[in-house]
Amino acid sequence: MLLKEERVVNPINSEPVYRPEIDGLRALAVLPVIFFHAGFQLFEGGFIGVDVFFVISGYLITSIILRERESGSFTLAGFYERRARRLLPALFTVLFCCIPFAFLILTPPFFKEFFGLGLVGAATFSSNFLFLIQRNGYFVAANSELNPLIHTWSLAVEEQFYLFYPLLLLFMLRFSRTSLLVVFSFFITLIFLFAVAHGDTHLTFYASGARFWELYIGVIVAIILNERGGPLVPENRVIQESTPILGLTMVLAPIFFIKSFETSPHIPIALVVLAPVLGTALIIMFSDRGTFIGRLLSIKPLVGLGLISYSAYLWHQPLLAFYKNLYIGRTDNSVLLLLCLASLILAFASWRFVERPFRDRSRLSRSRVFILSALGCAFFLVIGISVSMNRSKLQIENPNIAESSIAVYQNEIDLTLISHQLSYECSDKAVLGEHDYGWDDLEDQRLCFQSKPEDQADIAIMGDSHALHLFPGLAEGLDQNVVSLWKPGWVRGAPFREENAVFFDYLEKPEGPETILISLWWEKLFILLGREEFERKITETINLLSSQDKRVILVVDIPYLDSQPGACLYLNRVGTEPVCGISRARFEDQRDYLEVLQKFESLENVELIDNISLFCDEMNCSILDQGHLLYWDDDHLNERGSRYFARHIIKESKFL
Repeated sequence: MLLKEERVVNPINSEPVYRPEIDGLRALAVLPVIFFHAGFQLFEGGFIGVDVFFVISGYLITSIILRERESGSFTLAGFYERRARRLLPALFTVLFCCIPFAFLILTPPFFKEFFGLGLVGAATFSSNFLFLIQRNGYFVAANSELNPLIHTWSLAVEEQFYLFYPLLLLFMLRFSRTSLLVVFSFFITLIFLFAVAHGDTHLTFYASGARFWELYIGVIVAIILNERGGPLVPENRVIQESTPILGLTMVLAPIFFIKSFETSPHIPIALVVLAPVLGTALIIMFSDRGTFIGRLLSIKPLVGLGLISYSAYLWHQPLLAFYKNLYIGRTDNSVLLLLCLASLILAFASWRFVERPFRDRSRLSRSRVFILSALGCAFFLVIGISVSMNRSKLQIENPNIAESSIAVYQNEIDLTLISHQLSYECSDKAVLGEHDYGWDDLEDQRLCFQSKPEDQADIAIMGDSHALHLFPGLAEGLDQNVVSLWKPGWVRGAPFREENAVFFDYLEKPEGPETILISLWWEKLFILLGREEFERKITETINLLSSQDKRVILVVDIPYLDSQPGACLYLNRVGTEPVCGISRARFEDQRDYLEVLQKFESLENVELIDNISLFCDEMNCSILDQGHLLYWDDDHLNERGSRYFARHIIKESKFL
């Protein structure tokens, strides 16, 4: 997101023409990005602000190159000098300020990532590829919220584009402007189709080759406007005003109407951002001070914010991420809002005392700029690699934590091996027959096992891995023979006959268990199916089991976390005990499905076991029991947690 060029040029005269509406557009792009990273639900589509910046950047840089070439002043050395002056001083300042906080605050996984990926990637403008290789999903909360340098991926994309683009443009300028537009339009179409058609949406999000079409949109806008000498002004007043309004609507609407993009990762990001990208192009092409949108975007507060947008983009994510690392799952919206404001204050200081002085050519010669840039990049590269390789010696640990091995606190158990470690074999063929699941990746997973050696099962646990993690505790706490029937994934393990007919065939046998305990990552299934379909299918399951005189226990799901559970134990707040969990309000937000399940409580053969009193007090939900973690990962109980929850289920249930 490199939005530093503040002037465009008019080929008709030698003076640059300042377009304040471009700065105003920058402001409308950077604020949603900041609020998106803060985690405000109203701005779930705020990430598209980066795509707006891509278009603006392609337009501004191309406009400058065209003007300098026409005046005979363009040189590649001058181009890269300008990029270094505008980019690196503010970036180096932010990186340098982040390092001590990384030592004091970051937990082992993000400590490693900050130095091994973040600093190295920022220093070499390769963050996007490093995050791509590590499969760090941008829409995964643990990455976007806790990684202080996740936002540098966009800087890398732009600089990779500008590494060779000036040479390409200079070569293409030998031909006619029509040829130029045709070739760049071909590039846009080809890259866009690749980004839409490629099956790996993670790759098409980070890979610069799948993002360049957005910058080329800005390039085409610059070529058209350079030829015309300024924004296009249709003679028809209605068209003149409505076109920029349409563009601004295309930019703003996705910010508020894109919801939970993480739950739809199969949708190509190129399709998601197409509207704001084209909307940005319309605003740049058709708005000026004579249009309503041009005047709106030119108001001083927006222009001022636009001028500091680059620094604001750099500062906001570290501030938010370090705070969220300190208070995992317990962040306060009012504090987040104050941090957003603080990022703007820091941005102004950075713009005033770092960006502007380094743009002054009278203070630093070109050679010194290149030397200092190389030394700065080398410094952060060496720091990143050195600390990453020696992180076990350099990481500062919380003095309240006696042991340093995260595996000790996680009390790790492999869920796929529970049957071998804690149970007797259950004859899959006897229970499940010769059923072909049609899932190759289930071949090595045992879908059926039991707590006692006899064949007769008294209680069945059915669902996904959120049913599986209850088995150790229930098997240990109950005298009856408990059989586990599960499949990984809330869709595969859904307690519906059409998805799991073989399980229901077994349950309906005369010798089948009389009590069926159903546990699932309910919220995921609820979101996937929608309330109406979810309720219909659960009702069918309850009616089916009731007709077989089965007793049904519906178990409410546990709180799921924003990060790996062991992370909270490493928060380096000297003199404080670790606080692990999420807020009660956050947990209640995860229970939209509960109202549907509660409808079945009145049935004689159905009971609902809630856990909010087990995990939560009035304000917070803890994942610790006497200082020991109850979780294996962010949404599964470990062995201790299984026993902890099972005791609660047994105590509360009248069927067990």
